[in-house]
Amino acid sequence: MKRIWRGYIDASLISKITVALIVGILVGLLFGEDTTVLAPFGDLLLRLLQFLIVPLILFTLIVGVNQTKLGNLGRMGGKVFVYYILSSAFAIIVGITVTSIFDPGTGMTLDTNESFEVPETPVSSVSY
Repeated sequence: MKRIWRGYIDASLISKITVALIVGILVGLLFGEDTTVLAPFGDLLLRLLQFLIVPLILFTLIVGVNQTKLGNLGRMGGKVFVYYILSSAFAIIVGITVTSIFDPGTGMTLDTNESFEVPETPVSSVSY
């Protein structure tokens, strides 16, 4: 058992991810709908990943700024801004292309008999 654990520890991350992907596909194909009992583990993994994203980006930016000379910060800021604009434009183009190809929402009907009451906005006692 110790040898298996050592092999797991020494394996590269890409190997671990590949093995996990293959095992996940095999479990899904073999057990089908019975694998829904594993859904909480998937939800937990996604929540943990979302929890790590903001600190990871923040600390990456802090380390990047700390390792840069003061004179290069303006140039680096310009590069980050251009990268942000280009990646946003690419994401918009991909989104528009995918929606025009697959046309999401086609055939979906909404029940028009539904009604709802809009609550009144509370009036503030503060006058401006």
